[in-house]
Amino acid sequence: MKPLLQFPQTIKTPRLILRAVAPTKENATKLLSIIDQNRDYLMEWQGHFGELNTVEDVEGYLNKRSN
Repeated sequence: MKPLLQFPQTIKTPRLILRAVAPTKENATKLLSIIDQNRDYLMEWQGHFGELNTVEDVEGYLNKRSN
């Protein structure tokens, strides 16, 4: 998987702006909540969500992707 640093940090479209997520505990906590609420759906198209069960798991994944 390509590191996120090889992608634009901000992508603007007519309807929204996407920004890279900083690998912080606060962001990991928010993302884990979203993952937990949508886990069944997410698992259908991205199996790695099954490995993200704690804030530390998500924070580690964000750190790995940001390097």
